[in-house]
Amino acid sequence: MIQTDHGPEFSRWFTHHLWQAKIAHRHSRVRQSNDNAHIERFNRTLQEECLDKVANTISSFKKVLPEYLNYYNHERTHMGINYQIPCQLIPRS
Repeated sequence: MIQTDHGPEFSRWFTHHLWQAKIAHRHSRVRQSNDNAHIERFNRTLQEECLDKVANTISSFKKVLPEYLNYYNHERTHMGINYQIPCQLIPRS
């Protein structure tokens, strides 16, 4: 799922292409600044811990993003969840 604000860059064209790719799209709530706060913080962490350390090219990003997201979700502790890793919070079936 992709969450965006109501900016003009996220027009019907954008939403339609997400729909064609079978990617859900939701908008943040109007005048609810905290809706985007978590996303903005994640984007900053991603930029500082991953993307700033590689060449600014699509091929570089495609290589490092899956590796970083695995690290982020399975190894990196998060202060906001009492120094646990995200995968520890997902119930196992």
